[in-house]
Amino acid sequence: MAEKRNYGVDALRILAMYMIVVLHVLGQGGILDAVQRGTGQYSPAWFMEIASYCAVNCYALISGYVGVKSRFRMSNILYLWLQVVFYGLIAAWVLGKVMPQKVPSFAWKQALIPVSNNNYWYYTAYFAMSFFIPLMNALLNSVSQRELKLALCSAFVVFSVYPTILQADRFNLHEGYSVWWLMMLYLTGGYIRLYGAESCLYAFCKRHGIVVYSIATTAIWLTDMLIGDNIIPFIFGGTLKPDFLIGYTSVFVVIQAIALLILFAEWKPSRRITKYIAFAAPLTFGVYLIHCNPYVFGEVLADAFACMASIHPVALVPAVMLAAFGVFTACVLIDWVRMKLFTAARVKNACRWLFETIERCMNMI
Repeated sequence: MAEKRNYGVDALRILAMYMIVVLHVLGQGGILDAVQRGTGQYSPAWFMEIASYCAVNCYALISGYVGVKSRFRMSNILYLWLQVVFYGLIAAWVLGKVMPQKVPSFAWKQALIPVSNNNYWYYTAYFAMSFFIPLMNALLNSVSQRELKLALCSAFVVFSVYPTILQADRFNLHEGYSVWWLMMLYLTGGYIRLYGAESCLYAFCKRHGIVVYSIATTAIWLTDMLIGDNIIPFIFGGTLKPDFLIGYTSVFVVIQAIALLILFAEWKPSRRITKYIAFAAPLTFGVYLIHCNPYVFGEVLADAFACMASIHPVALVPAVMLAAFGVFTACVLIDWVRMKLFTAARVKNACRWLFETIERCMNMI
């Protein structure tokens, strides 16, 4: 019997993608570059950035949390590929008409091979990781809990705690922008799904996850502020960078993501809220593909919100939240149309049929 869908985790998927949009409104949108340290806008702008920074880790943790109990299909890799290609071609055609001087004539060719051109870093890393999902699931379901716990704890000390303290990427994880970090988080999410409920940490985050997330967020923000204001450097001799705790592999950012995963995994939304979650959750990947398309990201989104850096600090937070909500909502509606087109064309069924045919042919050899 199939397990009941966890709409709390789906809600986190939605929140995480919204937080990613917030990051891009602040960063690529030009706000962070425009605000100056010491101004009233600097602190709230960077607090929003830090509060949202764990979003990518959340998304990767969810992959493991859901994937460890799901049937892996190779056809899903092709289906996601077709989504990426679809938006690449659409963006190349539309923006090629609107701003031909900004979009090269060969953009449509690049759209057909997104991984080769690394158009989306997360998708490129996830694409590579996908081929290892069956092996990771087999590992999670066959190795003892004790061995998994020891291995994952040791790995986090080596790949998260040590680099955070050292302020250096000694193991070439590219600060989390890599397939290896996504695999690490996939295994962690899978472990939390299988054995997390038995731990004291899980029980604590189940009740106080928002507190843990808030403490971790505030700790990163205060550290950045104190180092930037030369208070901590006075004590440590100026060896610390203000943003040394801001990164996907940062211990505190990992804590943020794990706390949110546990909190939402235990949340039971009402039937009314579930309807909205069920509608939006499958469309979140489309939000990423649309607004992170290299030409949309590089030409449309670039410095589009820099003017917000001059508004009153009190108004900055709601302004950024509303701007991100607008981008998120527009992308959701666009991807809803894409999903309807794919459903009508039976794209998912075609992908499954293709791989089932390939599998039958391989069995005949």
